[in-house]
Amino acid sequence: MWIGFATEYSEERVKFARAARFNCLEVMMNPGTELDLMKIKEDKIKQVTEVFEKNEIGIAIIQCSVNHLDGDFIRRRENNAYFCRAIELCQKFGTNVVSTNTWGDKDKSIKDNLPVYREVFSRYAKVAEDNNVKIAMENCPHAGGYPLKIGNIGYSPGIWKILFEEVPS
Repeated sequence: MWIGFATEYSEERVKFARAARFNCLEVMMNPGTELDLMKIKEDKIKQVTEVFEKNEIGIAIIQCSVNHLDGDFIRRRENNAYFCRAIELCQKFGTNVVSTNTWGDKDKSIKDNLPVYREVFSRYAKVAEDNNVKIAMENCPHAGGYPLKIGNIGYSPGIWKILFEEVPS
């Protein structure tokens, strides 16, 4: 069994994980972090994986949370390209799992988010299948405001069923 925690990358956190007797981490690799996947170079990937190996800590999951269904088409396209990059680079970090929220357009209902979800996540599923990678979806609704707006459309078993019917991968 692997026991770890979610964190942004730093050598100090990897060393802490070892000292605290964890054996893996879920490493956040979002835009703007030290491990920004659109900017990262092969030598940085090698350096990071060596730090993990030296400390006998695995990368269980790459965590990449961008708004996949953003109402702004340009931001959505950038976010979709970023997430595909996470899938493509996943195994270079020694894992085959990328986790994410199924962020939606908060100004739309879940039902109204489904057509874009189907389009975007069908593309993700193809990239994941081609790269032998699994996509894990977080279930926190990330709700807020009044009237209540849901950020992550994949927040319950009933909705997961619908999402898997939309993209049966």
